[in-house]
Amino acid sequence: MTRTSETLIAGSKTEGDWLAFRGALVADADPSVWEAAFEEYFRPRLALRYLDPIKILQDNGTYQGEGFFNRRNSMHID
Repeated sequence: MTRTSETLIAGSKTEGDWLAFRGALVADADPSVWEAAFEEYFRPRLALRYLDPIKILQDNGTYQGEGFFNRRNSMHID
């Protein structure tokens, strides 16, 4: 996959959005800037890539799915 500034990285936020925003994240930035980073980038990215797929697996009564189980790398002990 080729990444461009239009690549979606967190919900509707693009890589270009992030590149424009990240410069505001400095140690002494207003807390609202850090809150915006969390709410607009981190939370959606975490939810869409990890939490939502886990919830789908749980709702369907299984904990097995792509990325959660790989038989080739499992060890069976009799």
